[in-house]
Amino acid sequence: PSSGRRYGVSIANLTRKLEGYPLAQIRTAALSEFVAMRRNDGASNPTIRRDLNCLSSMMELANDWEWIDVNPVGPFLKRMRRRGMKESPPRTRYLTHDEEARLLVHAAPYVADAIKFAIDTGLRKEEQFSRTWEDVTITGAKIGTKDNRKGVVRVSGFDAKNAKDRSVPLWPRSMDVIQGLKRNNQVPFLFWHVDDKHTLTARRFNTLDRGLKAAAVRAGVKDVRWHDLRRTCGCRLLQDRGLTMDRVSKWLGHSSVKVTEKIYAFLEVEHLHRAVEDFAQSGGPNRAPSEF
Repeated sequence: PSSGRRYGVSIANLTRKLEGYPLAQIRTAALSEFVAMRRNDGASNPTIRRDLNCLSSMMELANDWEWIDVNPVGPFLKRMRRRGMKESPPRTRYLTHDEEARLLVHAAPYVADAIKFAIDTGLRKEEQFSRTWEDVTITGAKIGTKDNRKGVVRVSGFDAKNAKDRSVPLWPRSMDVIQGLKRNNQVPFLFWHVDDKHTLTARRFNTLDRGLKAAAVRAGVKDVRWHDLRRTCGCRLLQDRGLTMDRVSKWLGHSSVKVTEKIYAFLEVEHLHRAVEDFAQSGGPNRAPSEF
């Protein structure tokens, strides 16, 4: 859904300049004029690139359907990249265990439940807040301190970014969250609320996003967004759980493991920095290389 909304914005921008152009006549000159128009609008380079990527997707389809012989947008983007029109650096923010604990203490109960579920499952916002009770299966029972339950939440390809169905295992904490949620026959969703008209509706992610930001302020946790919870899940799976990159890719529903490797490449850099710090604290240059 979010990609669809973004494409709608891009198509509106593209139409302002290119409406009426035969596809075969959209070449470097027309694309350069579009870029100039968007810069006059005050659009940033990443925003302009998203507009052009949208156009490139359409041109690729036109090429597949043999309406045109070549997609000119790809080569144009490569030339513009060499001239400095690059994407913004990828965001790498994720929560430490201490930040997560403080955040949960200062969050309203229903927000805390959603935060736990997001960190444990790694579902995207649209995926999480579209889930219904029918999407969840929990078997077994919690006996004493030994938890022998097994749970899974299914994500429909209709809600997934890559349009593919997948099933995500549930950790005990998320099963506790689900089994503690209030259920109402009038509402199919896991996360819901009563609106201003006192009729039951699905709780939307932007409401909980505000709840997250409010909790972050109270907890003193800076610069946190809802998508950072998904990134936190990926980091925990790699660092704490020891899952392979391939398994994390399938867990998070990425289109390929290369996407996962690109997103979490910063963890390798962080690991090297920690190794250097440990090396310095344990003797620095006086420490034998074989001990490193």
